Amino acid sequence: MYSRILAATDGSETSELAIEQAARLAVDQHAQLRIVHVIEQSRLAFAAAGPVAVDLEAIVDALRKSGQAALERGRTIARQHGVQAEAAIIGDDAVDDRVAVVLADEARRWKADLIVLGTHGRRGINHLLMGSVAEAVARVAPAHVLLVRARATQG
Repeated sequence: MYSRILAATDGSETSELAIEQAARLAVDQHAQLRIVHVIEQSRLAFAAAGPVAVDLEAIVDALRKSGQAALERGRTIARQHGVQAEAAIIGDDAVDDRVAVVLADEARRWKADLIVLGTHGRRGINHLLMGSVAEAVARVAPAHVLLVRARATQG
């Protein structure tokens, strides 16, 4: 059913759960797996235009290093499930695009037939003000989208 699965990671526990699900599906479907991390340049460009001097190059470099670490953890998770995943940082050249648009463009370019990503379960005013990357991806994606929820917290 699926032959090309694109999984997104931001380094969070929830995105690692999404990679785990993507790897399981890749095994079950005999599919290729590509793990991506998006560097969102649009927010950086906005911050750089502010009244405080910002070393944008240093920030982007730090974001790349953090993204590489998240990708390596993702590839490790995939390998633990018997999947050799390709991995890439994307969006570092898309100054005007938001994460959802960058992911949708990558899915289109790579011809993914499934996008897997974690949700962070924002509710109430936080959801209203910040929205949800997962929700936005589901709206603009050129492929099916599987959203993986965070683990339930014990309370």
